[in-house]
Amino acid sequence: MSRKRAGQDVRLELTRAAEDIEAGELARAGVRVSNVLVRAPALPEAHELLARLAAHPRGGRGLFPLTDPLSLATVVARAHAAAAEGDFTHALGLLGKAQAHAPQTPWADVPWITAAATAAAADPAVVADLAIDLLELLRSGDTAGLHPAMGPYLQLVRNTIAAHPDHVSLLGAAGYLMRRFSPAEAAGYAARANELDPSSASAIALGLIYRDLGRTDDAVHAMERRFTSRRSG
Repeated sequence: MSRKRAGQDVRLELTRAAEDIEAGELARAGVRVSNVLVRAPALPEAHELLARLAAHPRGGRGLFPLTDPLSLATVVARAHAAAAEGDFTHALGLLGKAQAHAPQTPWADVPWITAAATAAAADPAVVADLAIDLLELLRSGDTAGLHPAMGPYLQLVRNTIAAHPDHVSLLGAAGYLMRRFSPAEAAGYAARANELDPSSASAIALGLIYRDLGRTDDAVHAMERRFTSRRSG
């Protein structure tokens, strides 16, 4: 199918979804919108219709039940619907699952992921867990090919640290994740984590990042602190 034909099909599906909403056929509209999101995850028109479904008195995440057989389309749509309801723990968990299923797809290229309000409301421990999950994808896949899809998540991590600057687990996870993209930035996070809670793990992370930056003496000193932390523990 040509790109032009695919685009026409998407527009037609969204038009039909809008008609379904007007007719009160919310479940059918939800299926149409979720199918479009799988094909065009960042399409504004699809997210506008999803927002209408999320705000409808008979809408919300219930339109996208997590029942077998579970589809990727349902997972993605439910994630965005949950975010519209302010349940970022559920939303980020689902989006992480979608990312693991199709790592190079830009599932997170949507405004709510990079909004400062999301970072302020989200549980920093949940964002830390998401960062670790994304790191596993980077370890097992084509790192360069994954970079475009990772951008919004990196901004989410940065924003969440700005909102929760002393969250040690988040800082540590950010250090490991950012090491793949910006070692200098990663060093700042890892150093802060080690300052707040000196430990063998934080010293190792800091040493590895310093090594990546060519700061050999700093790397050695960080590793020495690792053994100091171990003895003191």
